[in-house]
Amino acid sequence: MQSRWTHFRNLFFLNDEEMGKKDDDHQAARPTALLRNPQWQPTAKVPTRRVLRRWTTLILVAAAVWFFLSYLTFDLGFGTGRDPSARYYGQKGLGMGMAPERDYNGALRFPELAESLNAIPTQRGTSHSRNVLFFAASLKSASTLLPFACAMGTERKNYVHFALMSRDAIRLEDLQRINGIDGSCQVMFHDARPNYADVSADPRMQRATARALFHINTFMHPQAVIVDGTDREERWFRDATRLQSESMSLPLIELPRDAAESLTWLTKLDSYSLAAWDKIKIDILIQAPPKGSGSLLRLLQSLNAADFPPSTIPHLTIQLPFEVEAETQVFLQKFRWPPPRLVEGRSGVQMLSLRHRIARHRMTEEESAVRFLESFWPQSPRFSHILVLSPQAELTPQFFPYLKFALLEYRYSQTALLEDWDERLLGISMTVPRTYINGSEDFLAPPEPTDPEHKKGLGTSFLWQAPHSDAILFMGDKWIELHGLVSRVLEQQRDTESPALLSDKSVSKHYPAWLEQALRLSRARGYFTLYPSPITASTAATVHRDLFQPPEEYVKDLEQERKDRVVTQADHHVLAGPLVNVLDTLPSRGNLPPLSSIPLLHWDGTATGLGDLDDAARQYTAKWRREVGGCSEEEADRASVHLTAKDLFCEKNDEANVL
Repeated sequence: MQSRWTHFRNLFFLNDEEMGKKDDDHQAARPTALLRNPQWQPTAKVPTRRVLRRWTTLILVAAAVWFFLSYLTFDLGFGTGRDPSARYYGQKGLGMGMAPERDYNGALRFPELAESLNAIPTQRGTSHSRNVLFFAASLKSASTLLPFACAMGTERKNYVHFALMSRDAIRLEDLQRINGIDGSCQVMFHDARPNYADVSADPRMQRATARALFHINTFMHPQAVIVDGTDREERWFRDATRLQSESMSLPLIELPRDAAESLTWLTKLDSYSLAAWDKIKIDILIQAPPKGSGSLLRLLQSLNAADFPPSTIPHLTIQLPFEVEAETQVFLQKFRWPPPRLVEGRSGVQMLSLRHRIARHRMTEEESAVRFLESFWPQSPRFSHILVLSPQAELTPQFFPYLKFALLEYRYSQTALLEDWDERLLGISMTVPRTYINGSEDFLAPPEPTDPEHKKGLGTSFLWQAPHSDAILFMGDKWIELHGLVSRVLEQQRDTESPALLSDKSVSKHYPAWLEQALRLSRARGYFTLYPSPITASTAATVHRDLFQPPEEYVKDLEQERKDRVVTQADHHVLAGPLVNVLDTLPSRGNLPPLSSIPLLHWDGTATGLGDLDDAARQYTAKWRREVGGCSEEEADRASVHLTAKDLFCEKNDEANVL
């Protein structure tokens, strides 16, 4: 057995092979010592390269240990109990009660930060932690953030931290007491103020902010950093947090001035959802009708009045028909997107695309679907999504907060990932349909659940295999899949006679042609769309039927029906208006209910379960592959899934749509 000295020597003095990697099986043979005369003395010689390498390794290890101890002792302030301002005040000849100029720019140390950072349990400081950091410099900003931190802590979905970077000498205990924070808030506090904070120059405080955030990230790995994004916060602090968080790829959430009213739902999200906050990108697509400018203008005006945080303003695309009505042309000449109020100080920002069709003839079903799907392509299948709006839709100012809340919860939360919701969710609707998708009967919303946590009388959200076209957010990866499905169907129809499965229509001609293809994809994959409760829908959007214009591809088919139609009410929903908070309409104390707890409907509107939905999807997929995809009986049961729906077809040597 090796002695302790031998083990220590082998640990630090590595041979040539061990310098590159650890080799537990390596046991170099040791030459037997020569018998020497006691009077014999060796001839002095220059140390070998092997000895030099070993000494170099020892020196490097010692240097690393020294730097680590210096990091703890000097940068984070371990073992320092002296008043950090005393020396500076003495040099200036000032009393402690006097206010010196803020011109100190010396070396940085953080006397109080190490103790609280080391108190974080090891399992909470991994790169996939549940930590969320609230960070502030101004005491006004701290007072804004602390209620958010407390509310998030009481939800017990995250480990919530609050760090103070300030020139003020207030004790953290006093800061908590003044803002009504007690132990029930479940928030861990960190004093990130550097030495000489009260007399430091702005550049030093900016460096201190960046350095403190670096230390915090090293120990804690927060999944998101939340700050006050208004002018209440110190400018040097805002600049530093933006630059440092970007350099470390930390999601930074900057709360707007009205966050206390518009973003309270943020405290309901877990760290996984918050980590996706600044990654998701939403575009908006509107297909203008050939006639009837009034509905389009009403929709654009409601968009203009909507509440969008500055970092999440969507790009807007409007598809125009060949002939554009004069009223629409005049309106679009003056229309600005995004609205100037949302981009103050950023002149020239333009996020509007107008696409004017060339073809004069009425579009066919195939042309309509192609034009629709070619209007958008997600930059990232996971994070890029498209909000499709019917010209008959009207939005409330609060529609976007609800949409982003639902997207973050049902697509990116830890529960969504564990239960594969992100794989099953085709889209998120903001309206409840008036009829079933075949247009034959009035839609009946599912009954409320009997859960005691559910607020009675508010209705329930639900999952439906059938998507809708009034106001729906399509997931980016599902859009890619739908794009691939339609492109292959069109190619198949050119080469062979259209099979019966494609001739059968399940979707009413009151809806655009692409919706039929979206339903086929949902049936084949077992996808579903999330619909809000009727009361929640009324706080987000509504659809007006008084100015209904049929899809262009079905105008002639519906012409007689349109003549016979008697216009009555606009819709069975009434807009709740801007004063109703969307969270107040949620039945579970402002939380979105888990998808596993809400009703699930088959594409035809009948109640079903997830297992039955999967069985139906397997049967439909096998039938599709046989009748449409050109697959043999053996190939029809193939279970592989491709992002572009390539697996639903069995063409040989097909290289189309390969990403």
